[in-house]
Amino acid sequence: AYERTVENLRGLAAYRRAEKAGEKERKAGEKAAEAQKPGEPAYLPKALLDKKPLHEWSLAEQSEVGDYAAREDGVSKGFYRDKKLQAYVEGMVEKINKVVDYTDQPLKVHLLLDNTKNACAVIGGHIMVNIGFLKSVRFEDELAAVLGHELTHLKRQHLIRISRDKADLAAKTHEILAAIM
Repeated sequence: AYERTVENLRGLAAYRRAEKAGEKERKAGEKAAEAQKPGEPAYLPKALLDKKPLHEWSLAEQSEVGDYAAREDGVSKGFYRDKKLQAYVEGMVEKINKVVDYTDQPLKVHLLLDNTKNACAVIGGHIMVNIGFLKSVRFEDELAAVLGHELTHLKRQHLIRISRDKADLAAKTHEILAAIM
């Protein structure tokens, strides 16, 4: 019991250090936003500026937008900096990916200083895992199930399919309206 208490206290101390580091990142992001001149556009990936539908993006464009989204999420929430935990989660993602076989892009795992119990997949091979979710996990199988779920979103290109389906629906609706009128 003593070892477990010491381990929990060390984890709490690491969490507080990470929170402070995350707070510094958030403040730096806010400072950069304040430094931006009024009317001057913020950096946005070209694919977003082109307003091209997601399902028409190249892998390079997906990667650029995914990197941008991960950076923005990290600046707004802060990254959880714990090398051991990061390595553990990345190792689990690698093991699961041997089965899922996502090979479109390199996988990037991000631990976020967000206390909500959530994880998500972002185009470009990003998996975002909130510290709130990690704190709630009691068994390795729970973590593996959620990471497998997120990897499957990437493998099956769910965001891209949704974009394509919406475009198809819009085109069919337009055809029907044109035929009626």
